[in-house]
Amino acid sequence: MENEYVRLINISKLMPCLADANKIRVFAEANRELGEILPYLNMMIPNAMYSKNLGLVAYKKGLSMINIFASGKITVTQVKNEDEALKILEEIRVRLNGIYAKRDKIQLSASKIEISVLDVYNYLPKTNCRDCGCESCMAFAIELLEGKRTLNNCMHLMESKHIRNRAALARTLSLAGY
Repeated sequence: MENEYVRLINISKLMPCLADANKIRVFAEANRELGEILPYLNMMIPNAMYSKNLGLVAYKKGLSMINIFASGKITVTQVKNEDEALKILEEIRVRLNGIYAKRDKIQLSASKIEISVLDVYNYLPKTNCRDCGCESCMAFAIELLEGKRTLNNCMHLMESKHIRNRAALARTLSLAGY
């Protein structure tokens, strides 16, 4: 499409992963520089780390660390194979285009907070009931931050005695970009 911000992301190099010899590191490059979108990425990707000086946004997706540079270079660690690399790069391309398309609605002046698993856990009922499908409330907190679960998966947060915690957790997650 002619109005896409990023048309292509091509793999430039594949190397063995330093953390896991059975996986690869991916070095790729977008068809354009990405510096203008980095502040927006920072606001829209939960727990992203942004450095204006380095021209970099870094974030984790599962075990992979993804680095997107102002120059248009992109690196991804802990990738199974080239097919998975292509899938991840396409997801990044779609995300970049989506964020670019709605950049006028993204408020850069809002302060973004960092949220940890423990922060989430502290709002949960701590029953370890497994009703959500997780082994524990701590596991639920992890999966919530990874995007594998939503607040609706915890039925106990809907109970009147936990509704304030649910509202506070929803607000905190929203401020952190989730």
